[in-house]
Amino acid sequence: GSVLLATGRFLSISSDAGWNWNPVGNASDHSVERIASNATQMMLGTASGGVFVSTDNGTNWSATHTGPVEVSSLLLRPSRALHGQRSGGLFTSEDAGATWPLHATINRGYTVASLCTLGNQIVLGTDLGASYSDDDGLTWTNLSSLPNHVYNGFALSTSVVVAANSGGILRSTDKGGTWTPPVTPAGNGAVVSILYAGHSFVAATSQGIYRSTDSGLHWTPATTQPNHL
Repeated sequence: GSVLLATGRFLSISSDAGWNWNPVGNASDHSVERIASNATQMMLGTASGGVFVSTDNGTNWSATHTGPVEVSSLLLRPSRALHGQRSGGLFTSEDAGATWPLHATINRGYTVASLCTLGNQIVLGTDLGASYSDDDGLTWTNLSSLPNHVYNGFALSTSVVVAANSGGILRSTDKGGTWTPPVTPAGNGAVVSILYAGHSFVAATSQGIYRSTDSGLHWTPATTQPNHL
């Protein structure tokens, strides 16, 4: 399958698990922070315009917010969408983005930096560490094995879980029970997001895109890099 990447207002696509990237145009007038999709729609989380929705594979987009909303994370599930805001908490939608009520416990004051699916769980990273949910985001439990940090993303292979933050990438081979010290794919470049695709981990850093084919132990720059990094 293909991997879609947002850089600023621009979208890039890779059909070879992150080795090469080609531009596919821009989606909105706002800087795109996050992108998510499921079988029926795509969503973009922007730095100042909230969430945008597309139901035609990205050809057309419609805004779900009025006024400035700074989206810091985004996840689409079969039954609901979730997005985090910077110092604004966690919001969920069960009507394809038409309404976004604030979550009762992950509320104002939290910066939800990442949202992702790991197996049957949802994991979120905040400025106070990480939490997981077994009930599709209704309730959350603190992931106490990780040190308190802002986690920008998580990804899962068949045997390894990785967590990304500004200090690098941490690995766990026991389903999050313990974690290795962070490694830095791009020297001092902060890791801003991570995913698993095509039997490889793909990390977006402030220095470019890096791939790992050995479960996150070593990292190699992508052959071609997306435009507008």
